[in-house]
Amino acid sequence: MDGYQYEYRCSKFLKKRGFRHVRVTKGSGDQGIDLIAYKGRKKYGVQCKYYTCPVGNKAVQEAYSGAKFYDCDRSAVLTNNTFTKSARELAGKIGVDLWEYNYIPGSAARFWPVRFAGMVSLFLGLAGLVSFYMADGQKLITPQDVQWIALAVGGCFGILESGKIPLAVISGAAYAFSFSIYEIMEIPSLWKMFQVRGIPLEKLIYLGILAISFLRIAYLWIKKARYEMWKKPKKRKR
Repeated sequence: MDGYQYEYRCSKFLKKRGFRHVRVTKGSGDQGIDLIAYKGRKKYGVQCKYYTCPVGNKAVQEAYSGAKFYDCDRSAVLTNNTFTKSARELAGKIGVDLWEYNYIPGSAARFWPVRFAGMVSLFLGLAGLVSFYMADGQKLITPQDVQWIALAVGGCFGILESGKIPLAVISGAAYAFSFSIYEIMEIPSLWKMFQVRGIPLEKLIYLGILAISFLRIAYLWIKKARYEMWKKPKKRKR
């Protein structure tokens, strides 16, 4: 893949992330902007850099001036690599968005089933703790306490995950830990009175949450691996 092919791939990538009217500018005289795109009420001017090394100040300066030329509301540099420290400092000063490793923050990063599972887990975990202490009034930490705490923790990380693999992994691990206590300790629960074809409703909820969580982790890992393939370009600059 060369720089021009990368631009067209980035245009498709932006469309999948909710941007509309995405177009590639002409190759020569583009004033440092490779893509024009719209999201919400904002017009974005994006410079694409397919590099083998971190992107420096020049790209940030070109994106900023090019966005002004095209009357854009926001300017950004999208790269398969990362940025130098000086480029980050400059971008922070002049307000240029830096999108490294082909990742656009805040765009389609949150998968609603993951957030829904997180909210359900957080609610069940807190509700389980409250009801358990109200019923028994115990002060010692029991396996059931740990089960509910792990479920609530998994829910918190699931809600905040936003496409970040470490948070997704922590969330999935907390869910799995909570479920293992549920299975191994065979803790009594009122939920087990409700069954669907002989399977406790509580277990079905657990399995659903685990399935969503681990499918999400697998998706993020595959996406990351695909991006890593983009990080081996020929040294060609525009």
